[in-house]
Amino acid sequence: MQHYPLARNYCGVEHAAVLEHIVASTALKIPHLADGPTLIDVTLETNNLTRGWNIRCPLGYLGALDAEESQDFPDLEQLRTMHVTTTATVEIVDGMLDIAVNLGLGPWQVPRNNAGGPVLAPGMGVLLATETTHDVSAEQLTQMDTCSFFVSLTLMGETFVASAEDCVLGTAPAPAHVANLLRHAVEGGQTLFARAYAADGLIAVDVPEPGSAEFFEPPVPALAPRARIIPEPPAADGTWQALIQPADAASPVPQGTRPFPQITHPTSASTAPLDTAAMTEHARARGVDVAVLAGVVAGLGGEPDLTWRPLPLPQAAGRYSSESARVSARRKASGKAKRHRKPGRGRKD
Repeated sequence: MQHYPLARNYCGVEHAAVLEHIVASTALKIPHLADGPTLIDVTLETNNLTRGWNIRCPLGYLGALDAEESQDFPDLEQLRTMHVTTTATVEIVDGMLDIAVNLGLGPWQVPRNNAGGPVLAPGMGVLLATETTHDVSAEQLTQMDTCSFFVSLTLMGETFVASAEDCVLGTAPAPAHVANLLRHAVEGGQTLFARAYAADGLIAVDVPEPGSAEFFEPPVPALAPRARIIPEPPAADGTWQALIQPADAASPVPQGTRPFPQITHPTSASTAPLDTAAMTEHARARGVDVAVLAGVVAGLGGEPDLTWRPLPLPQAAGRYSSESARVSARRKASGKAKRHRKPGRGRKD
């Protein structure tokens, strides 16, 4: 059966549960028990009859947690198919056996996600500066449950960045020994993880102490997906919000009278004298009744020197009335080329 290790401590603080049901014959076999408190490794094995847990050490069963006592640790229910490993302190106090099992706090026992690499050993809590990230809002941090989870650590200068669920949760100054561990991990192509604890909108990352004998935890098995760590961002209610000040977007209201521009008639530009005789001959050549046209112009009124002039005509009419001389020449040249095309190169009818 697979072993699942619980955290040894929470940011350097141990939380133990004193057993009410103990097996004295097994506890008294522990060597040097009379000299003082003894720390031993224990395993929690599920008891399907009582719906509790049996506490077992290398010498045998030390005691048990009944169903009522197990209700204080609801997160352990998802570990019933495993052997939960932790430590216990056994001592004799006033002639009585006292067995305290390091079970931790209920909401922080089992992380909500899985670690994708080596996990740093606990021992010292580092509070994250959550205001340095834009991935998680202050409202989401406030709505976070009291829970534990794994965060990936990335070193940036003398600061490490903690991330979970593809979101940056915050930054914190990296202790010297933690920075060295992160640098060696990057050189080896690995990403280090650490336990993190959330409560009351605050997040603390648990890292080993500088003088710790062990810097890494035993491997933690992966569990089935659990509840989300970061709450979903609040949905928009459809209300528009103005992000600019009206004074910055609106111009001041005009005051006083408004000047209106004066409309002036354009002065006629001086032109060269018109050759009216040539224009008349040109009109007669086109079959225009000059007398009738002059009468129409005179009836328009306006300037007394208003005259009419015919539209200029091209020297050689093209295919279209607006065709330029260059286009007409290119068209004629292409027509000559078609007439001189060699036999057999044309279209077959």
